Amino acid sequence: MASVDDVSHFLARRVADVVYPGGIQLPGIVNAAVKIYPGWPVSGDLQQDIGKGGVHISVWPLPAERKIGSALGRPCRVIAKGRPSLQITVNGSLIGVYGVASAFTNVRVSLDEKEFSFQFRAGTTAAQVVHLLTVLLPLSFIVGSKVCVLMVKHIKALVTTAGTAVRELRRQIKDFQITVWAPTPVLRNRIGSAIDVALSEQCHIDLDDGAPAQLLYARQFDSDRSENWHVYRRDLIFSVNYAITQTLTAPEVTRTVVTLNGQQTTR
Repeated sequence: MASVDDVSHFLARRVADVVYPGGIQLPGIVNAAVKIYPGWPVSGDLQQDIGKGGVHISVWPLPAERKIGSALGRPCRVIAKGRPSLQITVNGSLIGVYGVASAFTNVRVSLDEKEFSFQFRAGTTAAQVVHLLTVLLPLSFIVGSKVCVLMVKHIKALVTTAGTAVRELRRQIKDFQITVWAPTPVLRNRIGSAIDVALSEQCHIDLDDGAPAQLLYARQFDSDRSENWHVYRRDLIFSVNYAITQTLTAPEVTRTVVTLNGQQTTR
């Protein structure tokens, strides 16, 4: 789920990529120390760094936000399919089982036209699965570490486990203020223009929550402040359209039954 903090940190990382395109260990686009962070600057630290020729860039969420419509019915979106750690192979009349179930696992074994379904909890070992299969599958017994099934022409096995899905609960547009605090107008213009171009180029962004999000330019303005010290400031306002989501466990379907004209069809 993306929160206001997640968006602020995303924007701070993106700004850091602009100012330090080769990474923070290499020189940036200006010959000055630049601090980039989500939040509002501490006045004393800001004044001290500005006095030394440094630059601050802060990312601050503005209080107003607007709720917008989302998809009807709150549909789920699968973001990761389950990868079962328990594996089953078929070689002729032999069924081999390997690994240990790391999550709730479904197993479907087809013997010709007859199907058998099993569910195994996390931690179930291959030996335990082999034992259960020999108990429940007809005309089966253990050969070494495998299950042998007699009087069957075709054997099929399917193993699935749960994946991860997200459901969009609501969606909103919120403004975020990216402020450049610089000791000179040259530094302000150089950094501010680079951030403006880079962020304006992006539209669809990834907040790592499985839901689409958008970054849109809103406005910008400069201001100069003269008190006991001088700072040149540029505020860039970007609107972010993002979702509040709920993460769900999504079991994979192994068998569907459809009734058509009074008759059931299994797939």
